[in-house]
Formats: sequence, structure tokens, C-alpha cells
Amino acid sequence: MNFAMKLHYQLLATDSAALPVVLIHGLFGNLDNLGVLARDLNQQHSVIKVDLRNHGLSPRSAVMTYPEMAQDLLALLDELQLEKAIVIGHSMGGKAAMALTAIAPERVEKLIVIDVAPVDYRTRRHDEIFAALKAVSAAGITQRQQAAELMRSYLQEEGVIQFLLKSFHQGEWRFNLPVLIDQYENVTGWQDVPHGRTRRCLSAAACRPMCRTATAKISRVSSRRRERMWLPAQATGFTRKNRRRYCAPSTVFSTKPE
Repeated sequence: MNFAMKLHYQLLATDSAALPVVLIHGLFGNLDNLGVLARDLNQQHSVIKVDLRNHGLSPRSAVMTYPEMAQDLLALLDELQLEKAIVIGHSMGGKAAMALTAIAPERVEKLIVIDVAPVDYRTRRHDEIFAALKAVSAAGITQRQQAAELMRSYLQEEGVIQFLLKSFHQGEWRFNLPVLIDQYENVTGWQDVPHGRTRRCLSAAACRPMCRTATAKISRVSSRRRERMWLPAQATGFTRKNRRRYCAPSTVFSTKPE
């Protein structure tokens, strides 16, 4: 049964006959996060910026798994009557894009995945962020400046604080904080994706024959350590002949947007 949600999106239209590009943000983000990339791409492509479920102005749900997020994205392609698109996803959005490619490979002409792999990372990288977000909510703060001051007690990186505050409006977070906390293991993990009409479950290792599109991965190379679990995914996840790799810092959309 399809439980797809109707996602909020913005369409940057152009007269170009080139395939449209779908941009998908990461955890705690919204459709404005890849704005520099959207503006550049919009010179030659129509661009669809998407709020994933439980983020931005998209509907709320108690479930945050990649099969469900992929169905949301597929429903958006259907709504916009797009037979094919170029899909770009960052972090959580990259996993959602890979899941979309698994369930509907014929709809994805090219797939670009930024800073993530289709694996279970098995680490809790965001506990300090969750603590900061909960503290702001508990304090009843309504102004961004006050929220930033409180968040500095929990977080060291000013860039991270400012990124999070982009989703703080009139005293509320524009992401579903309780659900993100509850579903965090699903977000950092990877679920088998039912593939296409056969509904056969597709694991990360089984992605290779499904993902025949040209695939690029922009990986985090400035981190102090690499995630060991990425290595088997590199070997089994996508066809090597179509994959391209580029170097970028971890917060690619804010540190080096160009």
C-alpha cells in the first residue's frame, strides 16, 4: 500500500528543453539549503526544490524511512508529470534519492549523491544538536538571537547554529523534532527498499543492477576520519563505470557552495 505524502516544493522554471533537476536537502534542512546550486542549475534546467516529510512546509508523519521518502518523491514526479529527472540529494536527501532510484530507476536519468552512502552508519552524530534544539523549545524562546545564544552552550560550530536557525520561525522549528529524535536510527540507517512493480526488497548490495544511471558521489574528504562502513558500499552499491567522485567538505552547501 502506498502511503506517499504530498510534498511541499518550489519550481524554478526555465524555457530550456533540458531535463529538470530535483534537489533534495538533508537532515534538519529545507528546500532553500541548496540555493546556490539551484540558481546555477536554473540557467540551463528547470529546478524543483523539495521539502522532505517532517521538514520545512511538507506534511508531518510518525515514520521516517527511506522507502516511504522514496514514495513521496515518486508521487511528486507523478504530480509534476515528469517522466524523467536528474536527482541530486545531500546526506539524508541522498539516501532518499538512492531509494527513489531503486523503486523507479526508469524515472531517474542521472543521480548525484552528496556526502552519504546507502549503509547503516551506526553512529549518533547529532546528540548535541538534539540537546540544543530541545533546550530552545523548552525555554519558549521566540527570537533567533536568543535561540543562538542558548545553542552556543551546546554547540561549538557557529555555522551549524546558523544553519539550524534557518528552520526556526516564530518560536517553532520547521522540522518535526520529536519524530526526528524517535526515528533517528532509521535516518542514519538504511532499509531494504521494495523495488518497482515486483515489490522485491532491494538491499544496498543489490542496488548495482538497478542503478544503471550515471551516478556521482561527492564525498566528505576533509573529515578527521572516514566511515569504515562506506567501503563495502563503494564496492557493491553502484556500477563503477558510471560513477564519478568529487571532493568536498562535509557542509558542502554552506562551506563551499560553488
